[in-house]
Amino acid sequence: MHPAAVATFERMLAVGQCAFLSTTVDEMLCGAAGVGRQQDWPLAPLGALSNGLDTGLETSADYVMFAQPVHLQLRRDSFTIAPESLVLQQAEAEVFLALLNQHFAGQGLAFVASPHGYHRWYVQLQSTPAIQTTAADAAVGRDIRPLLPRGRDAAFWNAFLNEVQMLLFDHPLNQAREARGEPAVSGVWVYGGGVLPARPEATMPALFAEDAVARGLATLHASPCQEVPQDVRALLASEAPLVWLVPVASAGVVVNGLPLLWQALGQGRLRQLELNIAMGDRVLQCKIDKWDTWKFWRKSRPWTEVLGG
Repeated sequence: MHPAAVATFERMLAVGQCAFLSTTVDEMLCGAAGVGRQQDWPLAPLGALSNGLDTGLETSADYVMFAQPVHLQLRRDSFTIAPESLVLQQAEAEVFLALLNQHFAGQGLAFVASPHGYHRWYVQLQSTPAIQTTAADAAVGRDIRPLLPRGRDAAFWNAFLNEVQMLLFDHPLNQAREARGEPAVSGVWVYGGGVLPARPEATMPALFAEDAVARGLATLHASPCQEVPQDVRALLASEAPLVWLVPVASAGVVVNGLPLLWQALGQGRLRQLELNIAMGDRVLQCKIDKWDTWKFWRKSRPWTEVLGG
């Protein structure tokens, strides 16, 4: 992060209205776009829609969940999901998915990978499971036991997760990954299940996104979704009354553009800026407007202290 961006970020945190929310950014996007919660927030069908996957989503009755490949780390008396994202080659993903599809075919489960990232997997079900789940991002680094699927069908899905671990344990591909110093694919994490929602009546704002769920919301609304610009001045040039920016790979570029956004707030060219920062099982929300830029009496603190709150 550029020093000027660090200073601006810390200033925004000092003067803005900040609150920690018990949710995820994807869940916030769904609610703001008029998509309601089912048993879970329907993140997976939206992600599959944006990925153009042939999962049978032509009808609203098809249930899809994320089946995120994860590396499980053993702590003293529990397992946790490692924070590092797994990087999988196409050939590796195809072998793992073929294994899962062969083993669970008799239980009506079908697995597929996103063509835009072989580390993102989906599972399609022939019926709706009676469970509630926890998003993978919210489970990272935590004891997974209280975060496992809950509900009437929880026993089946918890047994499923254990069965997947046994299938993948000591698999030749995992042995090869570990020999190269790469984390093994030791399990999957199911979450974000649902059926494809009906098109909401809410109007989508101008959207610049790399996130699969955000792009799925745009597809559902039949609204355009643009690439995240490499210069935030492109956002300021937009004539839309409301703009959503959802970066992933380009997050660093956006952060380094904060000084320009701060300047636009002070000059009144930007009415309000809302930052929603994903922090595992929480989101730090910070709202800043023009008048906040004049709060010279507010003392800045290191951003690491604020985010640690």
